[in-house]
Amino acid sequence: MEFKPLYKSVVSKVRPAGDFDPEVFYMKKNTHRVPKAAVLMAAVIMLLAGFCITAYAANIFGLRDLLLPERQEITPPSDTELASKEPHMSDAISLAGYADTNESRATAEWQAFLSSYDADGSILAGVGNNIFGAGTSYMYYQVYTQEMADKLDTIADRYGLKLHTDIISDIYTNEELCEQVGGDFLGENQIGSAYLYEDGTFHFDGEIELDGYGHLDYQFLRCVRGSLTDILLVIGDVNDYTEWTYTTVCGLPVTLAIAPNKSLIIVNLPDSFVTVNVLAGTETSEYDIFSSGPFTAENLERFADSFDFNVLTPARPADYSLLHPTMSDITIDPDYDGVRAAYAAVLKKLLHEHILPDGSECEPYMPMDINEFAICDVNGDGVDELILLFTNTYYAGQAAYVMSYDEETEDMHIELREFPMLTFYNNGIIKAYWSHNQGLAGDSLWPFTLYSYDYQTGSYVPVAMVDAWDKSVSETYQDQAFPDEVDISGTGVVYYIMTEGVYDTSHPVDIAEYNAWLSKYIGYSDERLLPYVSLTEENILQLESSQAVQ
Repeated sequence: MEFKPLYKSVVSKVRPAGDFDPEVFYMKKNTHRVPKAAVLMAAVIMLLAGFCITAYAANIFGLRDLLLPERQEITPPSDTELASKEPHMSDAISLAGYADTNESRATAEWQAFLSSYDADGSILAGVGNNIFGAGTSYMYYQVYTQEMADKLDTIADRYGLKLHTDIISDIYTNEELCEQVGGDFLGENQIGSAYLYEDGTFHFDGEIELDGYGHLDYQFLRCVRGSLTDILLVIGDVNDYTEWTYTTVCGLPVTLAIAPNKSLIIVNLPDSFVTVNVLAGTETSEYDIFSSGPFTAENLERFADSFDFNVLTPARPADYSLLHPTMSDITIDPDYDGVRAAYAAVLKKLLHEHILPDGSECEPYMPMDINEFAICDVNGDGVDELILLFTNTYYAGQAAYVMSYDEETEDMHIELREFPMLTFYNNGIIKAYWSHNQGLAGDSLWPFTLYSYDYQTGSYVPVAMVDAWDKSVSETYQDQAFPDEVDISGTGVVYYIMTEGVYDTSHPVDIAEYNAWLSKYIGYSDERLLPYVSLTEENILQLESSQAVQ
């Protein structure tokens, strides 16, 4: 439908405010789980039952109490059928709180400044790929000059707010997010990926199979009070919304609003503010890519009931111990003292001299502690390997290394070099996801290369490259129709298993054949979560000192 390209551009405004240059801005990749686009999620909803022990009165207002003073100009994307249409103005709401709060006032003032500063983009063009304030709070906002930094500091001081100081962007499961916030508030909802600020402010893109409706995509943001979270949401014309107050199954009153192509859930908690941006409305097409068609008030109430918002208060700050183990958590084998000393030397070379294990120089764009490493035996040969994830650079330059050291020959051998989106299995198999999914696989499969360890060469060798064609993405490709005759299972997806090291889509297979092939290599082997730690002087010293353990 016509609104989809425009809608995608509008909802994209719900994001960490700092990624104004996506090619340079650091977005930490999942190093042990499949990214959202690689997973087909099909959860069956069960309404949250059970007795809620916490209930309280909330300050219930409407959308007009969230409106920012300045409307936002929406320009149709240049690569869509809407490109010929004129830009238009749309209402926008603060996602940090109601208009009478310091959080919302600060957001409004900062957004007003951004709308007038560097209007022709000449200053940003002169900045180029240099990131202003790397390692400081400014990297989490749209700051690229000292003038902007000074203005942001002034606004934060005026309203008594803190700037965000850190972000955790590698949360990929319900369990990880719920552990951070203090309990299961998701029920049958499923997250794709989440980011979490140091104060507990978090955002995720989610989906659910809603009972009585079907598939539904949405965006969820919880802003903790006391911090400046400068995120806004363009909602179209506020007059198009029907609003009402609804008490969820857990006894919590929330504000619900529904419009032709969007719906909202607004929850005003004692110490935070929650907005759920629902990608469906009363006139949504049945062919919509984000949902299962027209959305009703009853659907919205049922969806609101699927969350336990009471779990989200009191807000808890980020718990870094859940994500960043220390070297003391790693089992030390005293037989490999020389190996660990060699690994420490490699890590110091990168930390202090910016030299990668293959000898090439690198140009870090972000703090070095964004990089991570682990010491463990991943191939099953009885000797620990060094696994290094080099990610604090531009996207195309990121790399992962699996290395081993031979004390007799004093040889540091690179067993594998790949993009740092890896899944390790207990049987030694490694699944290395490609840096991009630009083909026809869509959400059915994230392309990957499967590796097995060759004990004769001491290296990982590719078993096959794997890609797919999802018919829902396109029914034709290079003048060829989707091979329905191959899709015996009727899933609408065929797979390509390329064992010759050459990209070849001439031999598609059905999902049953693909699963049988993959099972030969992975079978019942469990995914292995490696004990990664940040690349810091302290962690390297702990690695060196572990040689003394007897």
